[in-house]
Amino acid sequence: IEKARAVYDAFFEQFPTAAKYWRNYIAKEMQAKNFERVELVLHKQLLLIPHSHLWQAYLDYVRATKGKEEILKA
Repeated sequence: IEKARAVYDAFFEQFPTAAKYWRNYIAKEMQAKNFERVELVLHKQLLLIPHSHLWQAYLDYVRATKGKEEILKA
């Protein structure tokens, strides 16, 4: 995942609003169970890029990390 992060970081310097690739990056972090990093990325990027790809990534994150009761409360 460290190598992938370096590649994504370089890519995002050139294309900071590429929502599809942010979603791919988030998926890689999710696979690695780096939920804190996923949350930080989503918090920042959803405000800057309100794209459906990122909202789908957010929903995937919530489903993977929150219990059903927590989801229904929100």
